[in-house]
Amino acid sequence: MKKIISLLTVAMLIVCALTGCGGNKEAVATDGSTSMNKVIGALGEAFEADTGITVTYNAIGSGAGIQAVLEGRCDIGLSSRNLKDEEKANGLEGTILAYDGIAIIVNPNNPVSDLDVETIAKIYTGEIKNWKEVGGNDAEIVLIGREAGCCSCQSRSRTR
Repeated sequence: MKKIISLLTVAMLIVCALTGCGGNKEAVATDGSTSMNKVIGALGEAFEADTGITVTYNAIGSGAGIQAVLEGRCDIGLSSRNLKDEEKANGLEGTILAYDGIAIIVNPNNPVSDLDVETIAKIYTGEIKNWKEVGGNDAEIVLIGREAGCCSCQSRSRTR
C-alpha cells in the first residue's frame, strides 16, 4: 500500500492550498487515511511552528479523504492507496510520501528464515499456503491483517 504526499510537497501543497483559497486562510484542512495520523501530526506541528498556520486532520479513511477534496470540504486528502483513474480524471494528483511496512512474524519454533520479497508476495497472494513450501514446519500459513480503519494494528503472519 502506498501513502500519498512527500514532506516537501506537503509544505508546498499547503502553501498552494492557501494561495488558491484566497490567501487569508489561517488553517489548512486535511482529511483521509487513518494510517497517516502520526505522520500528519508531526508534519502539521512543524508547518504550524514555521508559519503559524494551523493544520487540521480528520482521520476518516482514504476514500472519504479523497471525496472531501473532490467536494471542496478540505484542502488535502491523505490516502493509503493509489488514486483511481476516475479520481485522476476529476483533476486529483497524488504524490507519494511513504510506503506501508509489513512485519512478517514467525513463531520461534518454526525454522523459516530469510524470506525474500517475491516469496512474501506469494504468501500474501495465496500461492504459498504452507510453511513447508518455504523451508518451515508442515503447517498452514495464517495471515492476519489490520482491520480497516484501525491505525494502531500491523499486518502480520503467524503459524498455527
